[in-house]
Amino acid sequence: RIWVAPFEIFRRQIRLVGSHSLNRNIPQALDILRRDDGTMARLVSHRLPLAELLPFFAKSGGDPATMKVQFSADI
Repeated sequence: RIWVAPFEIFRRQIRLVGSHSLNRNIPQALDILRRDDGTMARLVSHRLPLAELLPFFAKSGGDPATMKVQFSADI
């Protein structure tokens, strides 16, 4: 469990989005990725281990270049 302050999410305009996908979308998504020329990889600006989740959101200000952040348990 993690502790989150809802007002801080609102104030800093943070959006949390899950990555779960229904099985019916997987073939279409894989087809798009197969045809991708590397554009999709540029959408993720930061890749961090899951342990960095709280420190990342605790930072004041933030990096204006941040686009999408991917947290992974296996980095």
